[in-house]
Amino acid sequence: MDAFTASAITHLLDARLVDVSRDWSVRVLDARLVDEYGGTSVVLELLGNWLLLVRRGGPDEGKPSVWFEPPLEVTSTG
Repeated sequence: MDAFTASAITHLLDARLVDVSRDWSVRVLDARLVDEYGGTSVVLELLGNWLLLVRRGGPDEGKPSVWFEPPLEVTSTG
């Protein structure tokens, strides 16, 4: 079996204030702004990894039954 070679790690972060989170990440973490999408999401590059800052929200035309939001209840296992 060939060894797995990762090209990048992507982290998806729930950002209530996308613009504030973007500015902080660029200023404090020295992340590089890659792209922005309508004020609801931002793509950043940091240390060879992708950071996706996404504002939570409701369904859209493409996925009418899908909500992006944190779980209501957090449970631990173990």
